[in-house]
Amino acid sequence: MKIKFFFVTFLGMILISCSDTKTEEQSFGKTEHMLTIDKNSLSFGGRQNLETTLNIKGENVIWQFEDIPKWLSVNPLYGRNSDVVTITAKQNESADDIRTATILLTSQTPGYSQNYEINITQSAEVWIKPNRESLLFTRWADYDEITIKTNVDWEADCSASWVSLESFGSSVYDNNTFYLHVSVASNDYKARSATINLKRKGTSTTISTLNVHQDEEPSNEKDKIITISGNGKNVTFRMKYVQAGTFMMGTDEETDDEETDKAEMPAHRVTLTKDYYIGETEVTQALWYAVTGYSPVSPSDGYKRGIFGIDYFWESKYGMGDEYPAYSITYYECEEFIKKLNEITNYSFRMPTEAEWEYAARGGSKSNGYKYAGSNNIDKVAWYDYNSEVNSRNSSHPVRQKASNELEIYDMTGNVSEYCIDWYDESYYNNSPEINPSGPTSGTYRVIRGGNYESWQSSSQGRICLTGRSRCEPDEYIQHKFGLRLVLPKDD
Repeated sequence: MKIKFFFVTFLGMILISCSDTKTEEQSFGKTEHMLTIDKNSLSFGGRQNLETTLNIKGENVIWQFEDIPKWLSVNPLYGRNSDVVTITAKQNESADDIRTATILLTSQTPGYSQNYEINITQSAEVWIKPNRESLLFTRWADYDEITIKTNVDWEADCSASWVSLESFGSSVYDNNTFYLHVSVASNDYKARSATINLKRKGTSTTISTLNVHQDEEPSNEKDKIITISGNGKNVTFRMKYVQAGTFMMGTDEETDDEETDKAEMPAHRVTLTKDYYIGETEVTQALWYAVTGYSPVSPSDGYKRGIFGIDYFWESKYGMGDEYPAYSITYYECEEFIKKLNEITNYSFRMPTEAEWEYAARGGSKSNGYKYAGSNNIDKVAWYDYNSEVNSRNSSHPVRQKASNELEIYDMTGNVSEYCIDWYDESYYNNSPEINPSGPTSGTYRVIRGGNYESWQSSSQGRICLTGRSRCEPDEYIQHKFGLRLVLPKDD
């Protein structure tokens, strides 16, 4: 009996001992798991590559991100225990649509389940990005083109009157790329700056800006600057100094047109022995009105002009304003204008001889041998048939909007044609005196030089190049096309 009792007691103690050992082992080897995040919602602006971070705290857990849309990137996508995750949003190409996503953070550890949903939003954002932040222009008339990438229809404006803008394209195309053509007028005085505002079309909110700066034009001490006050106008104009010299006038280059060749050939040596001044620009409408007190827009009482009762006007559709060239004026009217100007100033202004005109247009003693006045690229220096259109009509343009020639003289190619003092005679031109030719003593037609805003690069008469010549009767009206440029002898 005692033996049986002892055996039962011993067996019970063994069982109790085993049970206690197992519980102790389970308690000692138990693994604790944890997975938490510091936020479950993120928001982005609409621009490219915006980033934010997500802090993951984990213990004895493997985790992974799922359901990532293409406009988001997550780094790292998976890991173990604690880490800092960078979430990046690509640019929201839409200017109007907010986009959303829900990404999932899940535990991958067997026996432990913990998931988090992270809600992400990205706002719509208008973006207009020029490829440069600033433009630097020379002191003379100049232009440049800016590439603009954007996600909206856009427009540009600038309050500075000396800056002109032309945008290409009014809707998104070509991978959201547009072009802005910026041109500036010549700068006579101090350096100047302006700002171009780029806006979403139809709104007043500026999205981006361009800074524009133009250098000062130092005054040439040999130039003459003259101010005229009259008839409610106060006009300052510059006469550019031209040093005398020798050049080859005309051309030996044959064209496909016999009439053109006859008018411009042959090239012949000409020497101008006296220095002179020539107008930096064509005579403007402001100067014409200051001197005469009338314009074709509002002729004075009793003033009659035109052919067969037809009047030609300075009109907005052909260019009207103080800085536009005077046009629709006959040679005789130009003579009357100059007579009044000389009475006001006590100078001896006149129209140029054909030789003076071509020598100055070529750049005088500084000539680089260009085909046009200041360049071999006609679009850089001239308004002509292919680039002068305004509102579906060819038109004159304000002076000094294109680049100057070597003497810093403007618009000697294109804009409006210019009278010369010479009578037109082909035989005289082909055999003119070498020294200071001034044209025949009489004739029927006056010489016209320079071409105009309707001229072609090739035409049967008066093609738009430095040697191009045409003619007109002194009392003839060629509507909207003819103007003048002044010359002043150096010894005046």
